[in-house]
Amino acid sequence: MPNVLEEHIESSDVQSFIERVLESNSSSGNEDNSLDSCTVPESLNLRAMLRSAKAPSQFIDDTINSERYTAKKLCTAFDIRPSLADFDRKDEKDYYALLAALVGRELGKRVKLTEYNSVEDAVFLLQNSNNIIVLTGAGISTSLGVPDFRSKETGLYSQLQQRDGLDNPEEIFNLERFLEDPKFFYSFANKLLPPSNGVCSPTHSFIKLLQDKGKLLTNFTQNIDNFEKNAGIDSEKLIQWHGSFATASCTRCKEKVDGDNISQALKDGKVAQCKRCPSSEGLKPRPGRKGSKDAVTGVMKPDITFFGEDIDPKFQKRLERDRDEVDLVLIIGTSLKVTPFSNIIHELPSQVPQIYISRDHCSHNQFDIEFLGECDAVLAELCHRAGWGLKDEMKKMENVQVKVELCQHYQSRYRFKAEHNAEHE
Repeated sequence: MPNVLEEHIESSDVQSFIERVLESNSSSGNEDNSLDSCTVPESLNLRAMLRSAKAPSQFIDDTINSERYTAKKLCTAFDIRPSLADFDRKDEKDYYALLAALVGRELGKRVKLTEYNSVEDAVFLLQNSNNIIVLTGAGISTSLGVPDFRSKETGLYSQLQQRDGLDNPEEIFNLERFLEDPKFFYSFANKLLPPSNGVCSPTHSFIKLLQDKGKLLTNFTQNIDNFEKNAGIDSEKLIQWHGSFATASCTRCKEKVDGDNISQALKDGKVAQCKRCPSSEGLKPRPGRKGSKDAVTGVMKPDITFFGEDIDPKFQKRLERDRDEVDLVLIIGTSLKVTPFSNIIHELPSQVPQIYISRDHCSHNQFDIEFLGECDAVLAELCHRAGWGLKDEMKKMENVQVKVELCQHYQSRYRFKAEHNAEHE
């Protein structure tokens, strides 16, 4: 029997298989009663068994080497379901390599704080915390009709694949591609623009409520839609980790302008040119030079962070400052799959409580309390239980009835189901 944790597979096909499974094949906590799958209680027990083992090799001895489990079935104990075709491999070595990745991921997770489990615990934490870090993603804007990026079928990337035939939609945000051919980005830009009517979601309003109560330390957001500012979140409380459409800069002279200056070009799919950089057409040669082609007009690029661009160093400094003050972390509407944003929770003190609020379970991290459902509904319900009056956009949730259920087999994962009353909408 090969040593699972030392097996090295050179095949790029196998590595691609592992990446696809880790990226897309999470269980979301659903029971799978097939013979090839561990049950949820069995999975929870196996993960606890791994953490209590003296070494990962002991865990492998007690499971695979003792012939209690096949490598394929053991993989399903780590939030992987065998239902996808991608999971059907003939070579057993493929499952050894995948299992090694899953074991490493599990052991790298933060250890849950056992004293926080219930909805009441979450309400207590909200009421008694004064330096809350809020991490937000695209899920907090979907109620406004803005698609997230990675959801199957409904996400922006999926839409661009299906509707526009792009094999690799992420290429739109590739910096090198933009510098070579800005027309490519601008031809799709109108599909990326958020509504410009000053709207925000109830979740944005909730973050503003935390600010008004003096509880918001920092809102670190992945979103580029700038809805946080529409909600009134102060700029000193907001870190737009991936930038936003609020401003744009020239790729040549670095002139920064308000985003409204290029909004029409983005809507029309035409490349916005810098008005400060002189055009080469009709210019006289500079003294000592034979020509003036070096004086070409620069291209305006929205100040959103493209793949290949560095995150502003001041963001990391802000995180280092907040690390000493934070007393609660709320993760809302993000699957935490994009680095380096996803690394933020690993840089915060592990003893600080973490509450996760999103539509789907996040299998690659471990939180103290998980609330699964519409972000707006979850937060409105928590406000009701905390005795906080709803304000601004949150008032839209006043006539929404929310049913809360503890997920079977879990002590701190809940499903929130919102029932909208059409008569009051």
